Amino acid sequence: MDALRQALQRDPQTCLLHNFARVYFLAVVDRPLLRGLLLGDPHLLGKLTGSPDPARDDRHAAVARGYLALLAEHGLLRDDLKVDEIGYAYQATFEGFLRAEGSAPAGGPEQRAELLARTVRNAFENEAPSDLPFQELSAATIALLGALVDADRAAFGLPEI
Repeated sequence: MDALRQALQRDPQTCLLHNFARVYFLAVVDRPLLRGLLLGDPHLLGKLTGSPDPARDDRHAAVARGYLALLAEHGLLRDDLKVDEIGYAYQATFEGFLRAEGSAPAGGPEQRAELLARTVRNAFENEAPSDLPFQELSAATIALLGALVDADRAAFGLPEI
């Protein structure tokens, strides 16, 4: 999440779904434990996996819905699909790219992140208007992520940094 927040601070256009997907993929792909956690991989995580945490899942789902709703409010998502449908299809696409890493074609993670970004853009987005308030949208996205990080830290009893 910190990688996402930093990317949003450096470049407010990271708030666009395809850019967000690219940054998120790169933040996860080379971190096996994080990838295993996101994919619920019991082989990788072993005893680290316990019973599912419905409160954590609910928090993450709420932030994802809030983020997509924010994009929809600004006309950045296709309007022929419901936001929940886009959320489902985006998650399936993102997780599919992560799961396919074992059989990834030649090229590095950057190349696959770019392929993911193009796929997401073509499947789910409208063209961003030239007058889009990127700073405002980026700040709202950072706030959503910050609230999620704070809630997860509190749930796990981790100190703030």
